Amino acid sequence: MRKTIGLTLYVLAISCQALPVPVMNSPVSAASARLHAILKGHESEVLFLAFSPDGKTLASGCKDGPPRLWNVESGRLNATLDKYKVSWLAFLPDSKVLLAEHGDGLRLLDVGSGQLKATIEVDATPLKEYVLSPDGNTLTTVDVNDRAFLWDVSTGHRKASLQRPPKGEVQTLAYSPDGKTLAAGSDDRFDGKGAVWLWDLSSGQLKANLQGHTGAVIALAFSPDGRTVASGGADKTVRLWDVAGRQLKATLQGHKKQVELLAFSPDGKTLATGSLDETARLWNVADGRLRATLRHMNRVTGIAFASNGKTLATGSYDKTARLWDVISGRLKAALEHEKGSAQTIAFSPDGKMLATGGGYTQFLEHYGEARLWDVSDVK
Repeated sequence: MRKTIGLTLYVLAISCQALPVPVMNSPVSAASARLHAILKGHESEVLFLAFSPDGKTLASGCKDGPPRLWNVESGRLNATLDKYKVSWLAFLPDSKVLLAEHGDGLRLLDVGSGQLKATIEVDATPLKEYVLSPDGNTLTTVDVNDRAFLWDVSTGHRKASLQRPPKGEVQTLAYSPDGKTLAAGSDDRFDGKGAVWLWDLSSGQLKANLQGHTGAVIALAFSPDGRTVASGGADKTVRLWDVAGRQLKATLQGHKKQVELLAFSPDGKTLATGSLDETARLWNVADGRLRATLRHMNRVTGIAFASNGKTLATGSYDKTARLWDVISGRLKAALEHEKGSAQTIAFSPDGKMLATGGGYTQFLEHYGEARLWDVSDVK
């Protein structure tokens, strides 16, 4: 099937009508977390948050409106990218370009000027999954027909297609840290079982089919050394796989509902998992032992480690984001959203700031906001 790839240049309209509400040095808990700013203006719940690699800019996005770019230090709005409604966004490593999914393809947006730098157009939309390589040079997409393609981010051109799995529908994607292996979690519509597929990206060929889940594989994460890939599924289990040996290392059991979130600590010794059962859990990777169960009052919708590996943040529909001690499982701080969920979370690269996003939808009323928290003094 013919693909149409185009590069288009024009200037985006930039609006700065939505202003943040700075709340400087406002104590949130006894643990010394402080609300830095409330970022308002989104038309609906904030679902996407991303810090630029240099930590100076925060991008936020909602399903029903344009993404916004915020100055992290001041909490003020830099720009609203009015021409776009996005369902995913990510910064490239140079912090100067934002990659955003928009309807019929992907857009490369200049962070400083608001210019559209390039368009990646696809002929089967909407896209189901997309993931950026660790070096920021390659984007992998999976379309509604379960075709996987590799795209050159700098040009917008398609680089290669990947061998299609013989069965199952792709649910999630993850790159290995060295960018040489791509993992996909799948769901077989006929028998309901899930699998993890591994591609060798140098050839585009499948190199492994890891079987064992009895339900769809919903979440994937590689360990920092790339030797282990974790998979979480609708069968309520988490499985650890040896990438080189292509075999199961451990099955982690304990969640009461499907597992939707996975994250390895920076040192690779701890795995955090999040579930619909209103808990996140901390596991020892070496022996698969459950170390702590971290409780919310509603489903857990986000997990992220701080860069020093000492703190885990979790987000939830219960209107709080929570900070936990990774070693002990102790609750360090609860950061509240008075209006709606705190479902989306992201740490700044240095781990000193936490962004939370959410809101609510009630009948015809929609509200969305993000918040910036100074967590540098949380112990």
